Amino acid sequence: MAGCQNQAPPASPVPQVTTGPALRPPVFDAAFQHLWDDGSAEVSTYTTERLRGGSLRKGTATTVVRRSTFSEDDRVAEADDPKAAQQHDLFPVMQTVWIERYTLGPQPCDEMTTSVVAMSPVEGRAAGTETKTDFSAQSWDGQLFHQLLFDATGIRSHQYSFQKEGDEQITLSYPRDGVSGDALWLWARGMAAPSVDNGQERIVDLLPRLRDAREEHRPLSWTKAKLTRQAGVQKTDQFTVNSEDGRTEMFVVEKTAPFRVLHWQNSDGEHIEFVSSNRMKSWR
Repeated sequence: MAGCQNQAPPASPVPQVTTGPALRPPVFDAAFQHLWDDGSAEVSTYTTERLRGGSLRKGTATTVVRRSTFSEDDRVAEADDPKAAQQHDLFPVMQTVWIERYTLGPQPCDEMTTSVVAMSPVEGRAAGTETKTDFSAQSWDGQLFHQLLFDATGIRSHQYSFQKEGDEQITLSYPRDGVSGDALWLWARGMAAPSVDNGQERIVDLLPRLRDAREEHRPLSWTKAKLTRQAGVQKTDQFTVNSEDGRTEMFVVEKTAPFRVLHWQNSDGEHIEFVSSNRMKSWR
């Protein structure tokens, strides 16, 4: 989006810290259902510039956002299962698939992240919380895969890699106000907890994105973060994330449905720019 890169925050009142549950769920109202229950997926393209091996490198990304139905036991989509109607553990989700391509010298590289947010309470967690994250990467060095399954009291972390991080199967802690970094893209679009009104902020525990943890070769550990929403410019809202470790990021989002992310940037100089979007009938 022209004019968004390195956009300065507009002048606004000091955000007010909200009271009540940190993970106030989003509202999935009739207008939301009308938009996302039509059997279509939103397919968008972006240009990216991210740190790769210590340097900013350009790339492209395609993201697919759609509503689906998951099984609590299996933690996979069940829409094609003819026996699904008899299952009692099904719940609605919003799912984002992010596919990014870039090069490192002569190497073509691919990354894919799937983030799944529950639209109803699951495992004792509020609606709008992450229920599953998958990350995979392919390059000349090999392939890797990392999955998180979010349960009532812990997060099952399974990763398989070609360097020191793999292979590993552990259970991570899961604080009551824990937010997955991979859900932040949906959070800024009003599809993931915590719901934040304009001029307000919430303090949460934040888990790094799987992609970031891999790129920086750092373990997954929780950090405190402040999530803020403010009115932006050009019919947009601005969502910011300020972590206690000094990291910051900003989303510039449409003020009206479907609330697409038009621009993203962080304190490392990385940025993502919206190019185009279409709604396509899902293959399911």
